[in-house]
Amino acid sequence: MNIEKTILNNLLFKETFNKKVFPFLKEEYFDNQAEKNVFCLIRNFVEKYGKFPNAKIIALELLKQQNLSEDVFQESK
Repeated sequence: MNIEKTILNNLLFKETFNKKVFPFLKEEYFDNQAEKNVFCLIRNFVEKYGKFPNAKIIALELLKQQNLSEDVFQESK
């Protein structure tokens, strides 16, 4: 698992990690389009609701996106 995937995984599953690290993360830190997409979903959720989503919420948000290629969609899942 690369560092970007590790960061995304910890954002979703480790509350102490996400609160400490999230304010310092930027979209441009993620080179892979699928990883960037997942980060943006997390960021948008936090901005809208003021709390961190879980993996099920991200999966539902991912299904709502219509502008993704099939490859990016599958990798984001």
